[in-house]
Formats: sequence, structure tokens, C-alpha cells
Amino acid sequence: SAAFIILSLVASTALADDGIQLHATRQGAQDVRLDWTGGAPDYRIYRSASPVGLVALANQIGQTSASFWVDNPPLETLAYYQITAAGLPDGTACLTDSECSSAHCANGFCCVSGDCCASNIHCVAYDQPPSCNSPSTCQGSRRDGACASFSCSAQMVGDDSACGVGLESQNCGSYPSVFCTGAANQAPPSCATSCAGDSDCDANAHCDASACVPDVPSGGSCDEPSDCGTGLCVDSVCCTSSCTGTCNACNVSGSSGTCSPIPDGTDPSAECGAVSCSSFFWGWSGDSCFRKADVSATQASCGGDSACRTQSEECNAVTTPGSVAATCHSQCQDPNLATCLGTTAGTCTNVNPGNQTCGVGPCQVTVSQCSSGVPVTCVPGTSTTETCNDIDDNCDGVIDNGSFQDGLEFNNSCTQVSVLTGVGSDQSHSETSVTVYPSGDVDYFRFTATETDSICYCPFLDEDYRITTTLIVPPGSGSYEMCAGTTCDTWTSCTTVNAGNSGSIVLSFDGTCLSNDAYTIVLRVRGFNSPGFECRPYSVSYFFDAGLCL
Repeated sequence: SAAFIILSLVASTALADDGIQLHATRQGAQDVRLDWTGGAPDYRIYRSASPVGLVALANQIGQTSASFWVDNPPLETLAYYQITAAGLPDGTACLTDSECSSAHCANGFCCVSGDCCASNIHCVAYDQPPSCNSPSTCQGSRRDGACASFSCSAQMVGDDSACGVGLESQNCGSYPSVFCTGAANQAPPSCATSCAGDSDCDANAHCDASACVPDVPSGGSCDEPSDCGTGLCVDSVCCTSSCTGTCNACNVSGSSGTCSPIPDGTDPSAECGAVSCSSFFWGWSGDSCFRKADVSATQASCGGDSACRTQSEECNAVTTPGSVAATCHSQCQDPNLATCLGTTAGTCTNVNPGNQTCGVGPCQVTVSQCSSGVPVTCVPGTSTTETCNDIDDNCDGVIDNGSFQDGLEFNNSCTQVSVLTGVGSDQSHSETSVTVYPSGDVDYFRFTATETDSICYCPFLDEDYRITTTLIVPPGSGSYEMCAGTTCDTWTSCTTVNAGNSGSIVLSFDGTCLSNDAYTIVLRVRGFNSPGFECRPYSVSYFFDAGLCL
């Protein structure tokens, strides 16, 4: 179908004659050229499919300072055009939309849209009174009508005045509550977090270690009166009374917070002093009687009747020993087990366990071990000088250990031989005071036998000789050995003689009548069988039998 445009030209509205004359012509297949005269720039060009409400912001298709306009309307539509000269500026008083350059008149003023205005006073209808939006922070607001770009709007304005004086902002627990002030501009109040004293805290709280804490009820733990709702801190608990007097406490189990007698056997506040138990006895331990241990101040206790326990009560309850009260002699006394009990002191019974012997030999004595509960000292008898009598005269435990050596010592080797008296023909000699003493003693002797008769009775001038040596051993000595010869330690013969006996050695020699013969004899005497020595002297003798014709 052919496109067409129906034109309708309107120079101005019926309500306002602005002197503009509009003329419209077709250009080409679709364009429309608008030409006008009159009015004053700037000009606004409106187009609509209806003449009603033609001059409206939604219908404005352009604005120009020239006196013509080329439009390209939609095909197959009915188009109404209107040209208006520049109207009243926004914020100017008006009666109709057409008076306004914005084509909008409201609230008696021109503006783009909404309720128009020239100042804030024209927007009072938008005002709303203050309200407390957040009592916990004392923050509020109000609505004020405001004229912006000549249009009224409601603007939110901070206003805390509705959060009035006395309105509790926050309950701060143990700290004082905080309140709003009613000022238009209030900083959000905050609860205190520390304290310097009880006055900085809530009425039912107190300051403890720079912090407010709730007051402790009766029976609760405390360390100062201000901790307690009662104002009384006794025995580390909040108490209903001052609870004075001995052995009373406010922290007794089962009645904490109320003054009550301290239970028997306890004294948590150390009100009872030390108690001496020196006249009370614990009992025997071995030979010693022990007192009961004293009761220290830390051990003393109450009796459960608002008073300290008596000495008898305390000491009768003691089970530990104290100091030693008495000790029986371990050898000469026995404990009397019927004593050292209660208040009966310990006593001892004297005993004698038997006799004792001291000293040796003739010094030995025997006496009692104890007398009248004390030990008896055993004193040996008086010793005497040791003599050779088979008795320990000097009481040293060794019999006959005096100085009994003979006068021929020292003669215990060939180099220390003792020279005895020589003998002549048919003569003899005896030594009766020599000893083998002490143990290990050895005697060496030497003597000469010389022919002295100068007589020869034998035929053929052949004269013989015998030398006989005899040893007599004292009793108690065991046995001795005697050896004889002409050269020391080269013995011709040896004999062993038992104690109390005698023994002999005979040495024979072949001599001559032509001269006097002489012989040197060496003897050795020593102990042989145990004991092998004796302080009593032995006897050694020798006989020279000369002039034998054998």
C-alpha cells in the first residue's frame, strides 16, 4: 500500500497565543518540512498522533534556533505538529504547562517533572518529624522537603533529637547503663569496659581487677567486702554476718554463707594454738619410752562446739611419737610394758643377764654383767713379773714369755759358737743353765778334750779315746736335737731327746802313746718337735775317757 502522511498544523494552543505561524509541506516520499514565522527562539518542535496533549515532553522531537525543521514521521500515520517559542524557565511561577519551557507546571512552578518549586519553603509538604531509628545507638533521622533542580523531593536528614533524655541506650550488665541525651547530633554511647573503683560499676556489681563483675551472693567466694551483696566477706565467702568468735566460720560445708561452728578436728583459719603433749606418752619402741608428739598450731583443731579442743582431747588423738622420755639400758634393764601409756611415765626393771670374765691367767676374774641397772666393769687382777713357772704371771696371754735366755747367747751359728770349759783325761764337765728359748733358738758349743795323764798302758803303743756328750731335756719342751762332731755343721752323729729324758752321743778316737792327744768337739742343740723350746734350762755334759786299749 502506498505510504501516506496526514498533516495537521497547529501554531499554538488555544490557551496561549505566541504569534507563531506554521506552514508544513511534503518533501520527497516521507519527509515533512516545517517553516514558521513569529515568536522568539529557541523553538521546540512537538509531534503527536493526537492533538490532545500535543505539547508534552514526550512528544518533543527537537529544538532549534532556526525557523524551519525537517521531520521524518512514521508512514501511514496521522501527525499533528506544534511549534512553541521558549517558555518560562524552571522555577518560575506558572498556571499551565504551556507556559513553561519544560512544558510542565506543577505546584505553581515550572520544572521538568514532579512537584515544582523555587525554594525549599515550597516543599514543606514533604517534611516529616524526627524519629529515633536506633535507640541502642541513640541515632535518629527526619525527612525535610527540599527543592533541587526546581523539583521537590524528601531528603533524609540525620536528627537524633527523638532519642530523648533518659532513654536507655544499652543495659551494660555489671557496668552502668548508658542513656541518650536528646541532642540532635549524638555520638553512639558505649558501655564502659574497665573500672577504677566500685563507683564505676552498676549498683549490683563491684570493681575487681579493673573490671566490673556482679556482686557475689551469700556463700559465694570473695576476697574483699565489696565483692559481696551483703558487704561482708568472711572466711573467703560472702556471709550474712560478721561471724566473730573462736572456731566459727562462714564457709562450713553445707551452710556456706551462714556463720556455723567449725567441724570437730578441723581449724582452717588456724585459730587454735599449739598444744604441748609432754605429759602424755606414746609407748615403747625398743628400749625407749616416747612422749606423744606436740600438736603444732597447724595441727590443732576445733572441737565442733565453737571452741578449740582441750589438751586431753588433742593429745589423746595424737598417734605419732615425739621426743624420748626415758631409755632403759639395753643390757641391764627391761622396759616395764605396763608403763609409758596415757599419762603414766615409762619405767625400767633392772636385770642381770649373767656373769662376765676378763683377764687371762692368774689375772682372770669373773663378775656380774650388771648391777642396779648399770653395767659392771670387769677389771682383771694385778699382774706380776713373768717367771719360768708355766704360769702367765704378767697376764698377757702367753705363758713364760719373760727374758729367760741363757748367759751364753748369742751362739746361734758356727761364727758365734760358745766355748765351754775343756776337760782332761777321764774328766767330765756339765753346763746346767743353758736354754733353748725362745722359739727358734739354736745353741752352738765348742770344747777341747786333752790327754793329761801321760801314761800309756796299751801294747803296741796304740791308745784309744772316747768322748761322751749327754743332753738332758727339761719337761714341757717337746724334744730337742743334739749333734756332735769335730767340724761345725759337719756332724758325726745326731740324737733326738724327748722332754724330760736324756740322750748321749759317743765319739771314738784312735790315739797314740807317743804324745798327749787333744780333740776339739763342736755341739749343736736345737728344738726339734713342738713346742721345741722351754724357759727351763737343759743340761749338756761331756766326759773324756782317755787311755783305752781297744
